Amino acid sequence: MKKYLFILFAIALGTTATAQKKLYIYNFSDYDVTVSDIMTKHVTNDYPTLLYNYPYITIPAQIGSIELSNNIPTTPVFRFPFQSTAYPVDEWGRCTSATICSTNPLAASVAMATQTNAANAQVFHYIKYDDGAGAGLLGTRPLGVTELVLPNTIGYYEEFVTGTLIEYVVVIF
Repeated sequence: MKKYLFILFAIALGTTATAQKKLYIYNFSDYDVTVSDIMTKHVTNDYPTLLYNYPYITIPAQIGSIELSNNIPTTPVFRFPFQSTAYPVDEWGRCTSATICSTNPLAASVAMATQTNAANAQVFHYIKYDDGAGAGLLGTRPLGVTELVLPNTIGYYEEFVTGTLIEYVVVIF
C-alpha cells in the first residue's frame, strides 16, 4: 500500500513541477495598488527562492489587471521565474538559504533558463502589495494567507489547477 501512495505522490509532484504556471492579479478596488514583491519558492524545499521587487508594478484602480506568464512555446515548462510578455519583469534576485542572497539580480531570461528540470522548479509563493494606506503579504502555504484586509482594500488569493495548467489568482476589492 505504501508503494502505491509513494507512486501517486511522485506523479502529483511531477505534474506540479512541470506544469505551466500563470499569475493573475486583478484590482477591482477604488485605489491604485502597488506590487512591490513577487516571490517564488522551490516545489518541495524552502530554498532556493526567487524574488522580483524592482521596479514596482502599479495596477490601476477599478479594472486594472496584469497577467504574468510566458507562453512562448520554445521556453521550458518550468515557468517561474518567468520573462513576462505582458509586463516587463526583468530581473529576479536569488536566495539559496535564509542568510545567502545574491547581490546581483539575474536577468529574467537567465533565471528562467535555470528552470530546465524538476529539481530546480519554482512555484508561486506570495506577493506584497500596498494600497496607499497599508501593505501586506498574500500567498501560498506555508504562508497560508488567502485573505488580506488592508485599510483601503481586501485581497484574496486562490490557486486553480486544470490538467498541467496552474493559475495563481489574486483579486483585490
